[in-house]
Amino acid sequence: MRLQRAAVPHPVGGHAVRPRTEPLRPGLDLAPPARTLAYYLNEEEVPQSGTRLTVSYNRTPGRDGQVAVRLGARRGAGRGEASSGLAFDHLVDTSPR
Repeated sequence: MRLQRAAVPHPVGGHAVRPRTEPLRPGLDLAPPARTLAYYLNEEEVPQSGTRLTVSYNRTPGRDGQVAVRLGARRGAGRGEASSGLAFDHLVDTSPR
């Protein structure tokens, strides 16, 4: 089974919320016709508990004493599928007839 990236409806107004973080943006920033809107993940890549990505700036001293600031990302376990609040997940048969 594959999971496909999709827009999430905003709770106020109902407009689509697009992904802002780099792991979910591949293909979205390209100009048409190179833009790829379809993005799939294999089910095995996402645990049942979900995945939480945290992005933060990190300050690190270099060997010469200069302070470097870098953007780091961490991947951790989510809060579980029951806490997602999604009520519209469903399976669709995509086999050719």
